[in-house]
Amino acid sequence: MPPALKVRAGAWIRDQRAEGRTVAELALELGVAAGTILRWSIGGTRALVPVQVVSDRTVATAAVVSPSGFRIEGLSLADAVRVLRELG
Repeated sequence: MPPALKVRAGAWIRDQRAEGRTVAELALELGVAAGTILRWSIGGTRALVPVQVVSDRTVATAAVVSPSGFRIEGLSLADAVRVLRELG
């Protein structure tokens, strides 16, 4: 199929989907597979785009809650362990 026709078909499919028609209905009407309808509806490119993976350096915090309800929040894991050891 010529690219220009795919673009037109994609626009028509998006309009039909906005009106509530299903992918299965449109595939049957056009005589193509549902996957083709989905590809045409997203229109366009399959170009790869660059991404950058970064480490999530957030520090987890812990809270120590005593049986009587006393609460210490915002501790590092090491500090929470230290508090629990001191409290026995």
